[in-house]
Amino acid sequence: MASDKTAVLFFSRTLNDEFVAKSLGLNRKRFSSLYKFFVNRTLQTVRDSGLPLIEFYSNQQVGDTFNERLVHSLKVVAGHGFQNVIIIGNDTPELSVDDLLSADKALQKGQSVLGRDSHGGVYLMGLNLNESKSIDFKAIQWHSGFVYQQLSDQLEGTLTLESKRDLNTPIDFNVVLRPGTRLSRGIRLSLKRILFHKAEGVLVFLGFSKFKATAWIVRGPPQFAY
Repeated sequence: MASDKTAVLFFSRTLNDEFVAKSLGLNRKRFSSLYKFFVNRTLQTVRDSGLPLIEFYSNQQVGDTFNERLVHSLKVVAGHGFQNVIIIGNDTPELSVDDLLSADKALQKGQSVLGRDSHGGVYLMGLNLNESKSIDFKAIQWHSGFVYQQLSDQLEGTLTLESKRDLNTPIDFNVVLRPGTRLSRGIRLSLKRILFHKAEGVLVFLGFSKFKATAWIVRGPPQFAY
């Protein structure tokens, strides 16, 4: 059963800011569809968990750095009377209700919680708000591959959830869209409709790798067959 002492903090960029940060080479219309899909899925997962939800978008966040914006948001959550917080973003569609409830249960037992992502960062961070004041967030190299390890070094008695893939590059999408991943077939098909179009038996990724200036064309692999 979900606790009324724990809030989920959805910490995300706005559509405009996300498009500037990582458009994946998609045009505005397609990126908007992708962004809304991720945000709506994540928010519905939180609602299904029964945990209180607080949404904090980049146009509401206060501070010049990620660290400052995060710390301010934690103070706002504490100001609402919550004892614990579970922080999540919008780019991990594998996030489940079970992940949130497991984090809540651990927090009620006095544990911190981390969910490691595929790039060495975290897709979920569960903290006691009072104890979080002792964390040196300035020492964390946010948006690097060291975030999980640096947080682990500061936190004691931490529960680490199953690793999941966050989606930031075409390669990430290529991996999670294969059959046999933790994403349901329905979600995979929804993402394919946004990201790909079919042309004479060839699936064309409607974005660009940051290392290439040509469209990513996937020829023939059965994992991308409709």
